[in-house]
Amino acid sequence: MDESARCILQSFDHLGLSRLTAADFRHVPGSDGEANAEGLPESSIRELVAVGALREIAGGYERTEFGRLEAADRLTLTLLGRRGCHLCHDVLIWLEPLVARLGLTLRKVDVDTDRVLRERFGNEVPVLYLGPKELARNLIEHRLVEKSLKMAQKANRPE
Repeated sequence: MDESARCILQSFDHLGLSRLTAADFRHVPGSDGEANAEGLPESSIRELVAVGALREIAGGYERTEFGRLEAADRLTLTLLGRRGCHLCHDVLIWLEPLVARLGLTLRKVDVDTDRVLRERFGNEVPVLYLGPKELARNLIEHRLVEKSLKMAQKANRPE
């Protein structure tokens, strides 16, 4: 994903909006310069719609949960799961105190609430993402995940 596309996905958070119109994209930092008459960076928008990170809606675009993952902060841990999944529940019980101790942010997302995630992950839950990077899926190796989280926390600690 190019930098312009990432900036577009992050602009939802910066602007505090759930949907963006053509006018909102006019001043997206990192635009690739290929803007249409409304100011949209065309190639980046097409790429984001094609990969399922954006969804076209009347008068603009909406970021999908997959798009939120692609724009996630490096210290945000996202657990993709579903209701009734005992593996997802067990991972959550293990993760919550670890995330609190390390000062990370934990987002829980039900894959069944988003078509793109449901199609992409099917029954391969739980899935853990740290920022936009997938850490683990299915049977989560606790020791490896904990090591990755500690390294991420340490790398982002101010000197």
